[in-house]
Amino acid sequence: MTQTLGDVLVRCDDAKWSLALYLPPRRGWSLDTPCLLWDPDDASDGADAPEAASRLGFSYALGMGDVVDIVENARAQLATVTALQLLEAFLYYYDNDAFIRFDSRPSE
Repeated sequence: MTQTLGDVLVRCDDAKWSLALYLPPRRGWSLDTPCLLWDPDDASDGADAPEAASRLGFSYALGMGDVVDIVENARAQLATVTALQLLEAFLYYYDNDAFIRFDSRPSE
């Protein structure tokens, strides 16, 4: 069952750490981007993704342990975290393999 990336980020505490996040090819992911949480061990031998993800054209993005760490890091830095800030933190981590530092961003 697909859900949105925003829902996963906001509710990641409820997801099993054994799952992985699968997303469509990168074309400007947003809070509304459909995604799939699935056990990566369900992939056939030699397959990059489980059949459920492959049928949708989704690829592995991150393990849920990483997603939870991203969200916890954002929550530790900010008193109140919006869904957009969680998305920003997720995209930053995905692109840089590092946690975002909200205090070092230029003022908007």
